[in-house]
Amino acid sequence: MREAVAITLGFFSGVLVYLMVATVLTVRNGDPVRILVAVVCFLVAMILSAIWMLRGTTSVAPVFRRGFLLGALEWIAITAAALYVKAYNPRLKSGVIIGFAVLMLASCLIGYGVAHVYARKLSDRKGAGAAAGAA
Repeated sequence: MREAVAITLGFFSGVLVYLMVATVLTVRNGDPVRILVAVVCFLVAMILSAIWMLRGTTSVAPVFRRGFLLGALEWIAITAAALYVKAYNPRLKSGVIIGFAVLMLASCLIGYGVAHVYARKLSDRKGAGAAAGAA
């Protein structure tokens, strides 16, 4: 189960990295090489983030926590990329993109909090069960 969650969250992480790279690289023109670089970045980010989320975990809760933290970091980077594009071309309206990125950042941090509380409750239950079994 944790592998499926890590692959799914890794896919979403790859999509966010692709959006950042494609946004920054295609500011000037839609050169196919730049789009290919963005696709390669998508694949690399997907694989590396899935591996990082799985590393050293034994349950699903740490995978979710890592995924939400990684998502929050990526939404901060998307906000920076939108500000970069706005600075390069001041006529673009990037307020909606930045507002959506801040909203998604908040939702990732809330998701991290929920996963953290869930993991703590789960470990408390396991600890209480082990203590009752030992007595």
